[in-house]
Amino acid sequence: MKLLLFLTFGNSLTEWKKNKIYDREILPYLELHKRKISTKIFSYGSQLEDEKIKTDNIDLINISKNKIIRNKFILFIKTIFFIKKYSKKFNCDVIKTNQVWGAPFAVFLKFILKKPLVVRAGWEPYLQLSKYKKNYFKLTIFFLNSYFSYKYSNHIIVTSAHIKNFISLRFNINNSKITVINNYINNNLFKKKISHSNRYINKILFVGRLTKQKNIEELIHAISATKYELDIIGEGEDRSKLIKLVKKHNLKVNFLGSVENQILVDYYNRYKLFILPSFVEGNPKSLLEAMACGCAVICSNVDGNNSVIEHGINGYLADTNRSSIKKAIVKIMENEKLQLMLSNNSVKYVKEFCDLHKNLSSELKIYNNLLNE
Repeated sequence: MKLLLFLTFGNSLTEWKKNKIYDREILPYLELHKRKISTKIFSYGSQLEDEKIKTDNIDLINISKNKIIRNKFILFIKTIFFIKKYSKKFNCDVIKTNQVWGAPFAVFLKFILKKPLVVRAGWEPYLQLSKYKKNYFKLTIFFLNSYFSYKYSNHIIVTSAHIKNFISLRFNINNSKITVINNYINNNLFKKKISHSNRYINKILFVGRLTKQKNIEELIHAISATKYELDIIGEGEDRSKLIKLVKKHNLKVNFLGSVENQILVDYYNRYKLFILPSFVEGNPKSLLEAMACGCAVICSNVDGNNSVIEHGINGYLADTNRSSIKKAIVKIMENEKLQLMLSNNSVKYVKEFCDLHKNLSSELKIYNNLLNE
């Protein structure tokens, strides 16, 4: 079987590498190769740069040979003409999108090649934007992007039940067309390596993008009212603003920058508690990675998080305000028995529901069913 993967609009292998997630993102397609499924990736990056980091057994189609097209409007127009002109390059059995943003280009190719299309929505852009921003122009663009992607796909893969329900109701898509497959975790890499008693007793970990969506400002204020210290891994547009806040109030917060995904496992294993207080989530990989490594976890009681966390069983759910976050931190950090119980149940959850090989088998079943229709 030949699989064609459309990257998210504007994304590339070079961007994956820059964001230190290349190894994580490419792994499923290397595993598929072992099952005799070849993968060709359509990338918005330059061929010159992407070829430097491309893994063996993966083929590439790049929209540009030497330079990255930064202007999104120009990239949009060029993508349409590129797909039309070079459609024979895209020879495949199944088309898949890595995310829904930009998936209408895959819809366009589907009608040219007459091949089945699987749209993957690891997160739902219209749903997320509508929850914390009221930019009506962007909302309209995101709505149209999602609507045409879902309507003209042959199947949709989502990472949580709440995304499935949203797509079904908001875009009038039949439930039978949507399958929930959690984000995978590489359990050979992300696992508990250090016992709970040998982890930091006064530090808490956050991993994620430094953006408004992640609600880090409230987290920092919550930490300031405790005796604990916060370590932050990640980069993003709010970094400077958050650093100023920490310096202004002389708070116990450390910005560690971004870390290669394969090295993150060593960081997770140093902490007893991981926290993710976001306003909105899909099926957060950092949360699942922390759970796999045996961290007790606190996250906000919002869609996405609460589809993973059963309060008081495999984690703790808190509101997004600083008072609620602080109470949850103190409760867990001062109760070692509770930490251990949450930690053990977290590891069990990830092994059962986020196994790479189980997920790939579920995905392959979808491809085979489409090809046999």
